[in-house]
Amino acid sequence: MRALFAWPAAIVLAGSAHAAAGGTGPQPAAGSQTNPYTVTAALDQRLQDTAWRLTRANAPFCQNIVPGTGLLLQDMQAWADPRAARAALGLTSEISVGAAARGSPAQMAGLEPGDAIAALAGKSLRDLPPAPARKFERLADLTQLAEETTRAQGSLPLTVVSSGQPRGIVLVGVDVCASRFEIVTRGNEAEADGHRVLISADIALELASEDQFAFVVAHELAHNLLAHAHYLRRAGRSGRNLRHVEREADRLAVWLMANAGYDTAGAARFMKGWARRRGNGLFNPSHDGWDERLEGVEAEISLLGASPAQVGGYDWSSRFPLSREDAKSGR
Repeated sequence: MRALFAWPAAIVLAGSAHAAAGGTGPQPAAGSQTNPYTVTAALDQRLQDTAWRLTRANAPFCQNIVPGTGLLLQDMQAWADPRAARAALGLTSEISVGAAARGSPAQMAGLEPGDAIAALAGKSLRDLPPAPARKFERLADLTQLAEETTRAQGSLPLTVVSSGQPRGIVLVGVDVCASRFEIVTRGNEAEADGHRVLISADIALELASEDQFAFVVAHELAHNLLAHAHYLRRAGRSGRNLRHVEREADRLAVWLMANAGYDTAGAARFMKGWARRRGNGLFNPSHDGWDERLEGVEAEISLLGASPAQVGGYDWSSRFPLSREDAKSGR
């Protein structure tokens, strides 16, 4: 559910900090920076841009590759108050473009957030069965239809309505590492479940730096790429196992960032800032202290710095997964 939530005044500061830091992620329009709907729409775009860059650049080294289009679907009924969401975003259709990742087929085809979608994968959306507010089932079904069609055909046909005019589009998929990415509007966590990366709006707002934000997304993506959810189901969620997968995700995230052209020093800055402020060290059952995590990412940064490879050519598939000892020591 995309809840109707109250944003603190810090949203305005976060947006200003992002701009001052030279971030390229989209920001809410002037006068709308405290509107929860427009803020979330901007964060959706920012996450999809970052995710596309990471999954596209690392596709040569991922075991699970899918054809991606960079299209994020949006269903107004997923909000707690669909009428308010529709009014805030200026939408007339229940199903629309939520985001078109920068550089993706969706963005290259001219799709823009808010474009109404009249048909998807040959299915008309004009007579969809009604969906109650606060429910994701219809959106999940449409997302699955889009993904399955793209896998089967290599492309995704759709009809969009922009400025009142319908137009047919065919999005040709390109290879990306398999994972979905979503902004969630509750909590202050980032997590991965094996198929999705979930980033809280609070974290996205606080991390104005694109490189630090990319590290968080890459860390969660690393969990999915290394099948950590499956590993923990099989081996158990002991503190020892949890710390192992977190160490491994920290280290792989640096490689994912490097291939996508992000400044890997952003991983170290994240540890010295956000992680340091929240680190619990010995009292945290799943993560090492921020200083130990810093040592881990700095070891990988040094390893990459000594490599003759260039952006897009850092083959992490020969290094990962790591043994428990190597994940801790960095050998």
